[in-house]
Amino acid sequence: MNLKSFKLDTLASTVVNHSLYVQKGSRILIDVTGNVGSFTDVLIEKVQSAGGIPFLRTLSSNHVRSIIKHCTQEQMNLWLRQELYRIKSMDGYIGVRADSNSHDSSDISEAQYNKFLNYFLNPYQKHVSSLKNWVLMFFPTSGSAQAAQMSLDRLTNIYFKSCNVNYNELKKRTEPLQERLTHTNIVRITGLNTDLNFSIQNMPSMICAGQHNLPDGEIFTCPQIDSIEGNIRFNVKVNYMGIELEDVELMFKSGRIVKANCNKPEVLHNILSTDQGASRIGEFGIGLNPYIQQSFNNMLFDEKMSGSIHLGLGQAYPMVDNGNRSSVHWDLTLSQFPEHGGGNLYFDDVLIRRNGLFVKEDLIPLNYFGRVEKN
Repeated sequence: MNLKSFKLDTLASTVVNHSLYVQKGSRILIDVTGNVGSFTDVLIEKVQSAGGIPFLRTLSSNHVRSIIKHCTQEQMNLWLRQELYRIKSMDGYIGVRADSNSHDSSDISEAQYNKFLNYFLNPYQKHVSSLKNWVLMFFPTSGSAQAAQMSLDRLTNIYFKSCNVNYNELKKRTEPLQERLTHTNIVRITGLNTDLNFSIQNMPSMICAGQHNLPDGEIFTCPQIDSIEGNIRFNVKVNYMGIELEDVELMFKSGRIVKANCNKPEVLHNILSTDQGASRIGEFGIGLNPYIQQSFNNMLFDEKMSGSIHLGLGQAYPMVDNGNRSSVHWDLTLSQFPEHGGGNLYFDDVLIRRNGLFVKEDLIPLNYFGRVEKN
């Protein structure tokens, strides 16, 4: 077995044995969009080796794009009905996405894309997440390497390391942080053009340790819906419908965005005006993956970045629900490493993290878990 085959085999083992806990007779849908090479075959073999029954759905990224560009609401409803029939018979789900071009959706009208989101993708993902075991993952391509501004070899190397973290150990080291969040009322985030505070009182939190995303490594909760006050500037680029937005700045009053700006303000304002909940926050997360230390222009990576926080605009997750409802859930990330401008994180006026590193004794092990030199 060569090195590449070994890495694919290890990754597939993480998916099948850690994320999904595939058992004898488990019906597993492997849902692949884009070209992931032999990884599909490796996943099928791993599911079978664990005693599971694999089912396969494959789509070309170009075909999906063509469907979205000319779709009707009726077509999306019919497509959804067909796919839900299949999903409801499954015990687990593996979703793999390989984007050949991060700007592939940039010439699709917002109206068309919203048909796809509202009448197919969002309800489809809602049903997927109702399964006991499911995982969504990104697979590196030349296009995603270009978006990350690095070689494919470098991206692939970081990808396998970040996906195959010792998630059981990461969860153990994150539990003291979860305990602190449980007893926190006010969270404060400071940094360059940033001074934001909100309440998380009586809100639960979730440790993400490889169950539903690969790569993974974060803890998230949700602000009380009307409590967010202040300003924040996100220093990580974000892609929305193939359009890159940079330096997104938001001002909040009583939980609602009252002022917003970025390099493409019209696009930003259109997103925020999608519905009433799009200008409120449905998630607050802290990134913890030690191998992700810079932006990859891919949210599955960027929200897991160690030394970062992220806020999710729009729809709240059911497990940490502040009541916000929206057809949008859009994560924006702020890195607090010194090279990205620095910044601090406080729980009830107690400094928890300075310039991306935890300062409390019970949290310091998170700083050195799998710590690697800057990528």
